Amino acid sequence: MAFFEPLGAGSSLAAAGSTDTAAAAAVAAEPLLPAAAAPAAAAAAAAAGGAAAHSRRASRSSSAAAAAADAEAAAAAAAAAAAEEAPGLLQLLPSLSLLPPLLHRYAGTSKESLLVGLLCCCINVLLYLTNGVLTRVLQQQQQQQQQQQQGCPGAAGCGVRTPQPLAENLRVPYLMVWVPQVCQIVFLFVAVHLIKQKYSPQQQQQQQQQQQQQQCRLISMQDMRAACSSSSSSSSSSSSSLAEESEGLYAALMPPEGSSKAAAEEDLELAAAAAAAAAAAAAAAAPPPPPRRPATAAAAAAAAAAAVWREARRSYWCVEVYLQELQYEGLQQVFVGCLLLSCLYTLQGWCWGVAVGFRGMSISAVTAVYSTNPLFVFVFSCCCSRAAAAAAAAAAAAQQAVALLLGSLGVALIAYSNQGEPQSAAGVAFAAAAAAAYGLFEVLYKFYLLQQRSSHPPLFELLVSGLMGAAALLLLWLPLLLLLLLGWEAPPAGCPSPLVAFLLLLSCCCSAAYCLLLQLALLLLPSPLLVAFCFFLSLPAAAAADALRGEGGGAGSIGLAFVAFALLIAAANEASLKDAEQQQQAAAAAEQQQQQQLLLLPDAGDARSSSEDLLPIA
Repeated sequence: MAFFEPLGAGSSLAAAGSTDTAAAAAVAAEPLLPAAAAPAAAAAAAAAGGAAAHSRRASRSSSAAAAAADAEAAAAAAAAAAAEEAPGLLQLLPSLSLLPPLLHRYAGTSKESLLVGLLCCCINVLLYLTNGVLTRVLQQQQQQQQQQQQGCPGAAGCGVRTPQPLAENLRVPYLMVWVPQVCQIVFLFVAVHLIKQKYSPQQQQQQQQQQQQQQCRLISMQDMRAACSSSSSSSSSSSSSLAEESEGLYAALMPPEGSSKAAAEEDLELAAAAAAAAAAAAAAAAPPPPPRRPATAAAAAAAAAAAVWREARRSYWCVEVYLQELQYEGLQQVFVGCLLLSCLYTLQGWCWGVAVGFRGMSISAVTAVYSTNPLFVFVFSCCCSRAAAAAAAAAAAAQQAVALLLGSLGVALIAYSNQGEPQSAAGVAFAAAAAAAYGLFEVLYKFYLLQQRSSHPPLFELLVSGLMGAAALLLLWLPLLLLLLLGWEAPPAGCPSPLVAFLLLLSCCCSAAYCLLLQLALLLLPSPLLVAFCFFLSLPAAAAADALRGEGGGAGSIGLAFVAFALLIAAANEASLKDAEQQQQAAAAAEQQQQQQLLLLPDAGDARSSSEDLLPIA
């Protein structure tokens, strides 16, 4: 099993037990991560070349049916060898058969989905903690500066006291979200570089030349073998007679040796004299060359700009070809989708940062309200997809709704067990808006940008992340300017302290990594609802750790029980869905096999017409 195996139609047929060797070879040869899938791709390419050569030889010696059967057998053997030679890093992990079916809905993707989900969960927790600490530090620094400027009695201890932060003191929530978004533009340069290596005209010409050279070598080898066989069959007497005749003709046609040398010397002298005369006439008629001007800075800048423009056009052409191969209209369609997704992602981060700044809104309280995003994912999925809307009336969708309600209630009880209920309605509203924006981000990414497909390579995820960063850099600075004009945010007064700079850098790295892993999870899993369940995975572990230390209990234990019941309901629902999908895949594979068999059979009408033509005319 290759690392991060695609979830396309080929893998579904292979999991259902299909005998289509071409689909199996395509699944084994499709590279998603170059480091792990290179052996499989090389083996599949070698098998394809061997099968093609074998079919050409068989067409000369035997019928086409035998050649096709041999080619299919060679492709199947190569696919099996590629699957055995590319085990992947995740096969070193222990068996995950005891986990609920929630995380291995599809065959061949359980470990990948689990790994991506856990990484998303861990980086998400680290991101929220970093943003929360950075927000608190900025608030305290700004409040202390205000108190020092206003002045207060020494007995009050203004330099030591850390008062409760307020929403009006949170001055840079948008800047803290916009800067990590812009940092994702690094992925754009990486993706374009990889795409240019694959789709540049020079690379394509080199590949075509290599293919032509290989074909010429094969043809020359065949011609040499044919010539050797013909020369060995010819007689030695005929070769000697031909040699004698050729020598006689050569002696008759060649002039005497002395006359040929004299004529050659005269021709050389005449040609040299004519060339010298022509050069002298051209030098006399040509005007004097203009003085050479030294290169200026403007000329150098113009040349550099022209080179950059040519490189940009070449990169744009390569990206267009790559997106058209993935069945997209072009770069404009993908960029519009990335702009919309970048706006939603920035909005949810800004709302979360604003909610943390309100009085009475702790980080755990905001996180609890924010973790209700699976409810919004479920609602938006039903609104955006007809299939999901039809499934919403079924019992399985009702079970999912019950699981989401129980999980959300359990999250709230776990978060509020030690912190108490939030005291700010505006803070709850901003946290709910962040959850809604995040749910809409997941649904639109899966249904609009990925077009409900799971067969895209990770290079596409890099390109999308880079385009989101480019959209944030080009257009999303306008809301920041508006917030600055309204006075809701203010630029930093000076250089940040080392602690603030370190926290901001850590936040940027975590945000970029989390966004990339989130997109990869949305690619691997068929439903965005399963990705949203990753938020529930860290809360039961935190509650269990508090219980082992003798803390927690009460409402937190009840919330943990609710989350456990929600996961059990979702696991049972996913198990039933998995069985139903396996049956559908088996039926589709059987139907496809029958259609292939019917295509191989001769047409009855053609057979009847040919038999009528053979009958004698009465």
